Amino acid sequence: MDTLCPTGETLANRVEWLPGDRIRAVCRCGAEREFDAAAPMWDWLVHHPDLHDQGRMEST
Repeated sequence: MDTLCPTGETLANRVEWLPGDRIRAVCRCGAEREFDAAAPMWDWLVHHPDLHDQGRMEST
């Protein structure tokens, strides 16, 4: 999911594979969270932007 910010930059969500079968999800807002499994990671990453619209941001 990419978002064009007011400065014209493209902000994107990222997924990073970590040692020990860990996965880090990084939201376009900079919030990040680590997971042991892909399904909960994708759930958080897909739904995290909803928190932006509600004025609530979760950092970890």
